Amino acid sequence: MYRTVRLFFAGSSIYPAIELLYRRKTHISMAMAGGSSLCIIDKICNGLLKQKRLPVKCIAGSFIITSVELVTGLIVNVYMKKNVWDYSNLPMNMKGQVCLPFTIAWGLITIPALTLCKFVK
Repeated sequence: MYRTVRLFFAGSSIYPAIELLYRRKTHISMAMAGGSSLCIIDKICNGLLKQKRLPVKCIAGSFIITSVELVTGLIVNVYMKKNVWDYSNLPMNMKGQVCLPFTIAWGLITIPALTLCKFVK
């Protein structure tokens, strides 16, 4: 449990930091998404997929982060109308909440995320 809390806080710090570097702004919902994503990546990629090769884990991580981002976006941007981000102008987007370029980026970000999860053990 303590490890999960540490992972959540790490993810909830790093995800908004990445967004601040990229967009120069962030939102509290990004902290929640980042913490949740890192915890789920740990459970799935370092648990269920522990014996799989890195590319499989990166694909799983990509879909995990994209899924968390989609759910967060639908709640925060669509339902609550906060307009935190909008990917409508990017290719292959889904309701402006997720898009293919970021899905690919999340796959790459999974690599340091996996390392962080092992470091927190």
